[in-house]
Amino acid sequence: MLKYKITTPPISEPVTLAEAKAHLRVLDTNEDVLIQSLISAAREYAESVTGRAFVSRTITAVCDSFPSGRSISLPVGPLISVVSVNYTDKDNNTFSFTDFSADTFGNPPKLVLNTSASWPGAALLSVNPIQIVYRAGFESNSDIPATFKQAILLLVGHWFEHREEVITGTESYSVPFAAEALLQQWRHPYT
Repeated sequence: MLKYKITTPPISEPVTLAEAKAHLRVLDTNEDVLIQSLISAAREYAESVTGRAFVSRTITAVCDSFPSGRSISLPVGPLISVVSVNYTDKDNNTFSFTDFSADTFGNPPKLVLNTSASWPGAALLSVNPIQIVYRAGFESNSDIPATFKQAILLLVGHWFEHREEVITGTESYSVPFAAEALLQQWRHPYT
């Protein structure tokens, strides 16, 4: 399994401030900062549940060895494009590897060796010698499934109305069931 980090974060959200305010029926600007932070938190939560990136970002994934099979499953999809695949040998020399095809439709997305190719056989550096840099997410807001946007709006609404973790005198729910149900159908196999 690959370890990864986001090296270039998203620059937008799948739900706009105007969409969230319409959902909340908020007309003034007094709560805009809070609502914007709730949108980001809801997106991050929804992405963690589904194992998917909703908006475009760059991810760097690393691993210690090439697989025994013919493909490498990437930890976050959907895959937009592969920027680079590099590996470092035990002598600290870095090489580029390009003899693969990107499966952008797979769930999870994969790097698949080309027909006559094989993974490099060099003795590798002992820690994180293989580095895969790729772009993941939906390229535009119009590509994001409506269920993702609706789940985010439901979470924003719930958190806007219930600003504390526990509310005395009422029942407490950690995540609204409807939002969870919308997200579960898109759950990535690794999550």
